[in-house]
Amino acid sequence: MTTAAEAAEAPQRTDEYDTLLLHFEPPIGIIEFNRPERHNTINPETSERDMDDAFKKLHADPSISVVILTGKRSFCAGADLKEPHRNVEVHGDSNEEEAFARRLVFEYDYGNVWRTMMAFQKPIIGAICGYAIGGGLDMALKCDLLVAAEDTIFANAQIDVGHVTGYAPNALAKIVGKVRAMDLILNGRRFSAQEALEMGVVNKVVPNDQLMAEARAMALEVASKPPLAVALAKKIITRACSYEEDWDLGRAYMYFLKQTDDTKEAWRAKAEKRSPAPFRGR
Repeated sequence: MTTAAEAAEAPQRTDEYDTLLLHFEPPIGIIEFNRPERHNTINPETSERDMDDAFKKLHADPSISVVILTGKRSFCAGADLKEPHRNVEVHGDSNEEEAFARRLVFEYDYGNVWRTMMAFQKPIIGAICGYAIGGGLDMALKCDLLVAAEDTIFANAQIDVGHVTGYAPNALAKIVGKVRAMDLILNGRRFSAQEALEMGVVNKVVPNDQLMAEARAMALEVASKPPLAVALAKKIITRACSYEEDWDLGRAYMYFLKQTDDTKEAWRAKAEKRSPAPFRGR
């Protein structure tokens, strides 16, 4: 087993991105979201460029056996509501409808990093603190092992802005069961780290100041195992869970909803911190 002392002696470096830090601590790689002033909300740079590139670097590095995904101040509070239209600008699509169709077919926008994470062969340990909400919960659920700080708040809150996602509803239904998943999804219900532990969503809950120490200990334990066996065991378990089976359907629903009047109004109201106008089912 690789010890903490041996890991500390391995060559280390940090690559800086606009939205995250990528730490190399062989045999551990750490992706740390670094927009604490925005609770690490997702924007196009986070999901399309920085995270995708970081995971690909870690995949290609033979000295890295396990990855920890975490964030400064918060894990990830979901989409940045102050930047709802930036994906159109980033990709140069002429209008929102064209952008949605192209993203659905060619799987860019937030789809890039989700596909990269789902195909990632090395174990991912989520070290969760602060908020794991919306897309942040999706990312947490894509991790293979989860340790949460005591103050963590989880929620699939997209329903409040007229959204569904392709991953969390499917994963939560399998983890916590249908009726509990319905409550969490349909009501955007927030739940604590302790509730997440009781429902089987996370492996451990620790005091905030012990989060990264526990995540590193978990990572070193997994890294001590034969890497080919670990990769294949992860693949078998992931296929058995069938988490990907409704991914494309969920993405199609998401892009459809983004074009509806109700969702646009809910999104604007959330960003403007006001109550939405009555929803009209269109």
